[in-house]
Amino acid sequence: MIRLGRFLVPALALVLAACNATPQTSGGGPAPVTAGATPLDRPVMERRLADACIYRQYRVEGVNRMTLVDGCRCAARNAIKTLPEGNYVLARGGALTGPQDTALRAGIAACVK
Repeated sequence: MIRLGRFLVPALALVLAACNATPQTSGGGPAPVTAGATPLDRPVMERRLADACIYRQYRVEGVNRMTLVDGCRCAARNAIKTLPEGNYVLARGGALTGPQDTALRAGIAACVK
């Protein structure tokens, strides 16, 4: 019979090391941009913003889901206009950066009804 104690301590050490090695943001906000991130072109960044809008707004009660895609496209277009040209980079794991998140929230407020 295999003793679990032999494997439990190394497994816990690995889990703790992995948790301490991952970057964390305070308050669950947007993750920081990594130095090796690849820049995106404008249409790809606009699509990422629209996708993020759809994921957020789908959970909100009272939003008309029949017009959600059009509203999120409008929000993404408004958001990308406020971002600096040519500086379309996502944070680690594909999350939006702080300025991108702020611009998208403003676009959602203007377009999604």
